[in-house]
Amino acid sequence: MSGLVISPVLAVTLRYALIPVVVTIIGAAIGAYVPALARIRGHVLHLAAGVVFSVGPLNSCAKPMKSERRQPGRRCSSQVFSSSS
Repeated sequence: MSGLVISPVLAVTLRYALIPVVVTIIGAAIGAYVPALARIRGHVLHLAAGVVFSVGPLNSCAKPMKSERRQPGRRCSSQVFSSSS
């Protein structure tokens, strides 16, 4: 039986895909022993908050929970950002 044959394109793609995996593992190992500086921690928290709030308007027209009552004529809050008046 012959071994696994991988195309050159797939081999290069897998090598590039391993870069973030290896960097993440190295960063986690370093982070386990070295405390983060307050400045870097603030930057990471700011980035995380930006990611969370960037997704917020996408879910503003979601189906209301059972405890909420849908008001007739109420517009979605995401329409606040629309350019038409």
